[in-house]
Amino acid sequence: PFLHFRPDVPRSSEVEVLDDIEERITRADGSPGDMLLSWDVTSSDNIGFEVLGPAHLDILEKYGLRYHFSARPHLMALREQRMLHDKLESLYGKNPSILLHSLEGLIGKIDFDRIAHHKVHVSMLLSPSSTAAYLMNTSRWDAEAESYLRKSGQLCIGRLFMEEDGKEVQSMGMSGDVDPSTPTSQKDGSIIIVIATSTPLQAVQLQRLAKRATVGLARVGGWGSNGSGDVFLAFSTAHEIPRDPEINVSGDKPTVSQRIPVLEDTSINALFEAAADAVEEAIYNALCMAETMTGLGGKKVEALDLERVRKVMEKYL
Repeated sequence: PFLHFRPDVPRSSEVEVLDDIEERITRADGSPGDMLLSWDVTSSDNIGFEVLGPAHLDILEKYGLRYHFSARPHLMALREQRMLHDKLESLYGKNPSILLHSLEGLIGKIDFDRIAHHKVHVSMLLSPSSTAAYLMNTSRWDAEAESYLRKSGQLCIGRLFMEEDGKEVQSMGMSGDVDPSTPTSQKDGSIIIVIATSTPLQAVQLQRLAKRATVGLARVGGWGSNGSGDVFLAFSTAHEIPRDPEINVSGDKPTVSQRIPVLEDTSINALFEAAADAVEEAIYNALCMAETMTGLGGKKVEALDLERVRKVMEKYL
């Protein structure tokens, strides 16, 4: 937002200029540079960073802000590698491309009118940022995409049920008058997520895969409260590693090492995406297919009324 106040950017007469705006501009100009200097690009695993990072740098350069950092050549090389592997023309084809997750980094480089067929369930792969990029750069306004962006993250079925039933709704237990000993005011809980894959992965890659469970959990409203005991595990079934090592030819000592093929890190993004999608779908399945249960002390938890959910979805979406 501080770019708005740069001398080469027209100012709106309706904007109130703060007294310390020049100091803020200076800090805003320098802050990205400080972060870029400490950025270890080789360990970055966010989907699309090799497209979005350079795109953001290109935009800043248009305003005279060029940042020099040691990882810059490597980052630009990653973009070139991505563009060679997933050509922009592939977006115009029938099959979806991973580039659909990074459309905001392709503004000015592709014809957004020609990717409209990739819109599924009123959005671009359920990505608000990519959907917004599509909406702003297509020649015809897409009302469905606009509706998705307006409602994205705002529909909480449990809260709507409580409001319809006339029950008091607490805002995540943050208000001062909430009694933490009251069951209805406790908003936290715990979850165990286990991700299994037949893809050959080594231990560090499995750790990274397990972390993607948080993405799927967040999509359905999980936010990791202070008291939650969330556990995420991942394992691969690609190889059978014997419990007892084989004896070598001489027979005097066991084999101390073995080699197994594993997936290259440069090809793991699709697996991260699949893990997040699978966790999200698994949680929806658990919520929708669970039956009414009676537990310790006769505590009863009712199954989700799917017909009522359907009506709410039709009403608000």
